[in-house]
Amino acid sequence: MLKSVNGKLTATEIERLFTEKVQEGRTLEYKQTVGNSDDEKRELLEDITSFANTDGGWLLIGISEEDESGKKVGYPTKIVSHRLLLNSFREMANHAIADNVRPRLHEIDFCEIGMGNVGSVIGIRIGASRSRPHVVERKKKITCVRRNAHGKQPMDSYELKEAYLRSMTIADEMQRFITNRQSQIVERHFDGLNINGQPLWAVHVLPESAFTARENVPLDRFRSPRQVPQTVSGQAISFLPNHLGLLASDRGSTSGTSNSYVQWYRNGVVESVSGKFGYAISEATTFNNEIIQPGTRLLREGAMVGLTGKFLANVCHLYGLLDVGPPYYVSAFLADCAGYGTKHSTSPEFGRTSQLIAPKNLVFPILEIETGISTPDEGAWILRPVFEHLAQAVGIWDSPMYSSDGNLNESVHFNDF
Repeated sequence: MLKSVNGKLTATEIERLFTEKVQEGRTLEYKQTVGNSDDEKRELLEDITSFANTDGGWLLIGISEEDESGKKVGYPTKIVSHRLLLNSFREMANHAIADNVRPRLHEIDFCEIGMGNVGSVIGIRIGASRSRPHVVERKKKITCVRRNAHGKQPMDSYELKEAYLRSMTIADEMQRFITNRQSQIVERHFDGLNINGQPLWAVHVLPESAFTARENVPLDRFRSPRQVPQTVSGQAISFLPNHLGLLASDRGSTSGTSNSYVQWYRNGVVESVSGKFGYAISEATTFNNEIIQPGTRLLREGAMVGLTGKFLANVCHLYGLLDVGPPYYVSAFLADCAGYGTKHSTSPEFGRTSQLIAPKNLVFPILEIETGISTPDEGAWILRPVFEHLAQAVGIWDSPMYSSDGNLNESVHFNDF
């Protein structure tokens, strides 16, 4: 497996391929360049779909695998001029994929790695696809390929049938996992931890590769003290391996009582639960010139938006270090929330009457992230459909956390508790 930084390859990693004579195979292929002929464009599309139809991987352009006699040896021998401009090539490839690959393929990232005076290498990272098998339809010819240890191979009828059946079950597997964990969260089953607070705010991030790839993610890279996973309500203090993968909490221990935790599973799924977002008004307070009565139970909605956005940015950053590519799916859940409201739902300015959450638990729509998240602000905006759903649960048409001019509400904050 190639080691990337924030989803990008480094010159050091490319040099390692040469030093160790890493052979191309199931998750790696070398290519000198891509021309403009129909045959060369078809070959590029087949290269890309072969990764998507298997376990994902990297296509590296600008690397020769020929020895001095011109014989292919299967490992990199030299950097060659690919004569491609990254932006133009990316645009061409994306258009070709949109026009010629069915079903539509999204799980692709492009990068260019400078190699000093010898030139550069273009890297294409392709994720294992939930929608596989993907076929290439070009010039009235249809092909469907996969990969094995020897490179790309055409899929036979049995493999096609198996791939179609598999694609139908991935969504079911994902939903079963989410439903099972949500039921355990309601029962406060936290594998040795006791989570304080009510209600419980639970967020799952599920990379598609968790349900398609055969290998576990390398969680041992978290041994670096600089790579600390965050919980959904702030920075984790301690993290240790457990039987599921790696567990981190906002207290100094991964057992006993805590306010929040994050569990990284070996397949790349991330779960975080916090009980810090609910509170009761101890004395009458004024909001929008209206009095909120003592005892009213409220959600810290601005903190939920900001800190969950920060959590998603942290997860995507760590996915880059672990070489776990998009798409990612985000599932949010609010347990034991009946009787809670927001400051806005208790103000007649937003609703005719005060309204609190009626159901005991709220399940929010699953979100898809196609390109990753680099900042907490991006994470907060990705979450808008979730908080629109929450707003409607408390009798408001639109979430006041988001404004029409593209700004977040001033109550949204990204600071830890």
